[in-house]
Amino acid sequence: MTSPRPVFLPGVFGGSSCWESMIRRFDGAALLGLPGRPGPDPVVDAGELVGWVALAIARLPGPRVLVGHGLGALAALEAARSHPEAIQGVVALGCAAQLSVPDLSGLDANDAIAALLASSMREPEASVGKTFARVMHEVGPTTLHAALEMCRTLDILETAHAVRCPVLIVVGGNDTWAPPDRAATLARHLPMSHLVVVTGSQHLVHVDAPATTQLLIAAFLARLELTLADQ
Repeated sequence: MTSPRPVFLPGVFGGSSCWESMIRRFDGAALLGLPGRPGPDPVVDAGELVGWVALAIARLPGPRVLVGHGLGALAALEAARSHPEAIQGVVALGCAAQLSVPDLSGLDANDAIAALLASSMREPEASVGKTFARVMHEVGPTTLHAALEMCRTLDILETAHAVRCPVLIVVGGNDTWAPPDRAATLARHLPMSHLVVVTGSQHLVHVDAPATTQLLIAAFLARLELTLADQ
């Protein structure tokens, strides 16, 4: 039996920098960079994003587990619903059925990025926070705005019941984008889900608590491997 392959999918906080420690931790892991990053023509339609994710992951050897954060987690769940043959499991980090995006009205690019990071991690001034800031500047305001708008408008609660693969939801206890109570509501609508709340962490739970998040993902992959072996 081939071990499930974790495929990492970023959200608003995109780029390989979001997943470097995770990819090193898991053999055979792959990274999907969101389309339009960087570039002048970002994807602005959630359906187009989901279709792109499903097509990209289907090209990789299976079995496959999508590991997404925030918007990436929502896209992963929608891809699992619409293309069940391509995805055997989903790990949804910092995820609720709809994300609560901080109000950035009136802020310039520097202040907006600083506000996003301050709302998402315990130590935004640490080296990883600076890396995220640089990546978001490279992505550019048009693409960043498009991603935030999809966060505001994409709501998967009504379709969650049709996701038929196992799902692990991991959120920080202090996550304001995906508060634990709203993550719990999503978990109740998913047929095969388990929710873990990591105390003291914010929206970037895999940054605030990397060791805990890695162990949770590893345990999920191990359980899924046993399940698939019995089928």
